[in-house]
Amino acid sequence: MGRQAGVLRLTGNVGEISFYHHRVYGYLVRRKGGATAEQVKRDPQFERTRENASEFGAAAKAGKLLRDALKRYLRTSGDAYVTQRLAQCMVRIAKLDVLHERGERRVSGGLQTNEGRDLLQRFPFFASHLLDDSLIQFSQIDPATGTMILTNPVEHLLPYAKKHVTHARLKAVTLFIDFDLREVNGFVSQAADLSLAAFSGDVTLVPEQFEQHAGFRITVLLVVFLQELNGELYEMEEGKMMGVVAV
Repeated sequence: MGRQAGVLRLTGNVGEISFYHHRVYGYLVRRKGGATAEQVKRDPQFERTRENASEFGAAAKAGKLLRDALKRYLRTSGDAYVTQRLAQCMVRIAKLDVLHERGERRVSGGLQTNEGRDLLQRFPFFASHLLDDSLIQFSQIDPATGTMILTNPVEHLLPYAKKHVTHARLKAVTLFIDFDLREVNGFVSQAADLSLAAFSGDVTLVPEQFEQHAGFRITVLLVVFLQELNGELYEMEEGKMMGVVAV
């Protein structure tokens, strides 16, 4: 690459020359090149590129299906960068699929492996906070009713609470997702607001109108910290945790 010199700096294309700005190296210039779109689409030497693009596209759609479901039932799907991070996670899951040939591997195939399910359970929808392992380890889920019982959740959440935080809000959703047919059914629980100073014991989160459906059963827990002011509870933006408890 070459650097642009002089007072006048350019961006854009002039013939075969491309002028552009790099956030680290400043204004640069290079000759345009590389494969054409038609070559990538049809040339045999780009077969691997086409396979990777196909699998990435399918994985990104699977991630969007999950994000849209969470936003619908929990009113959030994660932080500002969850789209890219979840797409990458779904690609890794799809690569574990041994049921389909390369280029056709799917998230649905990858989730049939222990490694694939573990990747989804370890995914932090809020990058700054992974859902505490203790909440998952000491939780029980009734498959017949979707009810989740959390053992002493306040004890596990206290280390993450800032000084001005007074409460924690817990909410769970059970999703039945068919990633191939792109069908979703969800059942969300009522929120449980717990005083970090006064509450002790277990918490039961019960979904409303629970029914069994086809597809992967994915249970997600959302934790939001709150501050009480003049008898009202206000959600705090920092410290949110959301993760998959069971697949």
